[in-house]
Amino acid sequence: MRRVMTPAFNRYNVRGGSSTDFIEQGIKLMLEYIEQRKMEAKISGVEEPPLDIQSLMKSTALYLISEIAIKMPDIQVKENEEHVKNLDAHLDSLGTGLVIWAIRLPYIKRILGFLANHLEYNKTMGNIRRIINKIIDEGLQTIRSGATKDSSKNQVIDVMIKLLHEGKMSREELLGNAETILLAGYDTTSTTLTYVFWILGKHPDVQERLREELKAHGVESKYLELVLSETMRLYPTVLTFTARICTSTIKINDYIVPQGTRVVYNSWLMHRHPDIWPEPYRFDPSRFEKPEMIHPCAFAPFGLGERKCLGYQLAMLEMKMVICDVMLRYKLELIGPHNLELINHGGVLTKPKEKVLVRLERI
Repeated sequence: MRRVMTPAFNRYNVRGGSSTDFIEQGIKLMLEYIEQRKMEAKISGVEEPPLDIQSLMKSTALYLISEIAIKMPDIQVKENEEHVKNLDAHLDSLGTGLVIWAIRLPYIKRILGFLANHLEYNKTMGNIRRIINKIIDEGLQTIRSGATKDSSKNQVIDVMIKLLHEGKMSREELLGNAETILLAGYDTTSTTLTYVFWILGKHPDVQERLREELKAHGVESKYLELVLSETMRLYPTVLTFTARICTSTIKINDYIVPQGTRVVYNSWLMHRHPDIWPEPYRFDPSRFEKPEMIHPCAFAPFGLGERKCLGYQLAMLEMKMVICDVMLRYKLELIGPHNLELINHGGVLTKPKEKVLVRLERI
């Protein structure tokens, strides 16, 4: 099933062309909101208030995942977006981990069933489920009528509707996957972007070098890749989601791992292990200048192997495009906090404990 789903995500890996128009539009709305705040402050004759960068990144990421996965109505790219507030509350109430496990691992039916049953009676998620059901019904009707649809405009849900029509996926599996993609698809991307902007505020020298590199190379900038990788190493958004079954009994140092044991990867500990990363708490993008020197299991922000996150290429492209367009237009000043304290949700997700406030000055 992953083999069928993968192309729906992998076509979003290069900026330019119709396949990334929705990302350009989301960023355009984000930049318009930033400029609107500046204009309102100027008209009112007051100092522009600090920007809650995580709040804005969440609404931006939600708009983007809605465009690729399931088209949701009335998403506004701004701070304190109503859909974001509601969805955040639901993620918190679910312990958060369930959602991430469901989207990152291949088709865990019990979790999907739990989500479907638990969320069905919730008003907000009930509305989302009604929208998804309507999209499914319309998609099935289109398939059965023999009508064709421009494949370049297909969303992820269109691929799943085709699987449903072919009997390769149940309706409950489709609903569960669609909901978890929508819920989790925006959370980790927006949190990583928040960490990146916090770090750029803490390290003006890195910010300036990145800006110069972006002027020359845009989203293809090698230094942008280094900054993103080092941010995801130091502040992984997902702590423990990659699980594998041991296929044969093995001895690792003094430990015997029996066949059939479920082994879970802890990215936070691995990414900060001093035997792997010298001075692990220091932000140093140059660590990734020679990726061939890094063990493939030492750095896994999107998981490992064939079953790594389906949407990792899309997430990387979204983040690169957002960072590029913000950094080329604005100088970022960090207002606070200057020491980043994190919250651990359900042993799975990290988030800043406080609002990350910045000031963006036009260049």
